[in-house]
Amino acid sequence: MRVFLTGAAGFIARSLERLLDKEGIEWSGIDNARPAVDRPWPNGVTAGDARSIDNQADLMKDGDVVVAAAAMMGGVGYFNRRPYGVLRDNSQIVAATCEAALWRRASRVVMVSSSIVYDGTNEFPTPEGAQLRCPPPRTAYGMQKLTCETFAVSLWRQHQIPYTIVRPFNAIGPDEQPPQGATQDDGEMHVVPDLIRKMQFKKRGEPIPVFGDGSQYRHYTYVGDVARGILEAMRSSKAVNEDYNIACPYGHTVRELAEMIHERICPDDDFELLPTEGWPLDVQKRVPAVSKAERDLHFQALTSLGDVLDLMLRDPDDRSPSATTSGAPSDSCT
Repeated sequence: MRVFLTGAAGFIARSLERLLDKEGIEWSGIDNARPAVDRPWPNGVTAGDARSIDNQADLMKDGDVVVAAAAMMGGVGYFNRRPYGVLRDNSQIVAATCEAALWRRASRVVMVSSSIVYDGTNEFPTPEGAQLRCPPPRTAYGMQKLTCETFAVSLWRQHQIPYTIVRPFNAIGPDEQPPQGATQDDGEMHVVPDLIRKMQFKKRGEPIPVFGDGSQYRHYTYVGDVARGILEAMRSSKAVNEDYNIACPYGHTVRELAEMIHERICPDDDFELLPTEGWPLDVQKRVPAVSKAERDLHFQALTSLGDVLDLMLRDPDDRSPSATTSGAPSDSCT
């Protein structure tokens, strides 16, 4: 098996690439994001515009497993402020990926989708297939992710290129960078790095601003577990033409998340949230059903939220899920 990745310098893809290296699996990829100054461009990644069919096809090889992980994405504020750009660019990227996969007769397309396709569901825990029964997503980002899935299924139906769809739920972990073009406005980053930044810079006694009242419910999933779930899906024969939720089975409210971060960064300060006006298109509740991935892939995402937070607040040179600490991080509220 050889693997080609789009978004290959991104958050999830880099974790997957580390697993591929450990397994001795050859891979290459493309990414057009500018690397942060404090992290090197990964070996095997070519800088280029992933919206170009030619760019992708030139780097793919015949019969590759293609992991479609490229996307413009960020926190709830990011995609609410840029609906057209997100829809336009992400659609161009996935169309180019599927067309190049067709040219190269890929052995499979692994489409990295998102739990946001379940935006309209009232079915909890939410099983695979619920996206076909519930109202469509309200955001351009959610609609585009649903479109990604339709691209993969349609490629199979018309051209018999097999697919696997994976839907990570709220991937978190070290090395997540601000999205391309992001500003310092609230909501540009995902909630965990956003809350960490707020608490590292807040003054003692200040409340922590959150969107809404903090009751939003999520299953925060360690990015290393997400990568492992994708790897198991891409090499499993049972996963051909199937879809899977890739998620931790344990959920938390934003308030609970904020309190856990607060006790690690500001243990001697009072904890208080400052509710602010939320985004009207914010998903209030996400609860995954995980039995299908457990049954078919023998996969479970069991790294706890506390362990991931400890990992994110450790020294960058000493980060692994087994190397966590209960001590206070070096950065703290002033």
